Amino acid sequence: MKNPSEMSYEELKNEIVLLRDKEDEESKARVAYLRRELNSRFSSGEIETESYAVEEEEDEGSFFGGFMLGFVLSIIGLALALAFGKRNVKKGSILGCIIELIASAIVGIILLVRQGI
Repeated sequence: MKNPSEMSYEELKNEIVLLRDKEDEESKARVAYLRRELNSRFSSGEIETESYAVEEEEDEGSFFGGFMLGFVLSIIGLALALAFGKRNVKKGSILGCIIELIASAIVGIILLVRQGI
């Protein structure tokens, strides 16, 4: 990997785009370092226009909102979240639906046992 101080703006931007979706700590640290390098170039006036600003990460949705959608609406909520939701909404709705189905099964079993069936 090249030293960021020796890289052009385009090289910095391209490396950030390639690394920002990786989950490992080394890639996250490299992206943070590259962004600091870009910010220092902006503040020093080396890069003239703000149009070169690095895009912030996208909103990935609300995990809790997805959880409540899956828990309250069960399969329908899960289907809605999977069709229209963002990443965290989908994860939350899957977990909420699973927990709701397990809780319903446990309550159903308890009621059947109490009735003697």
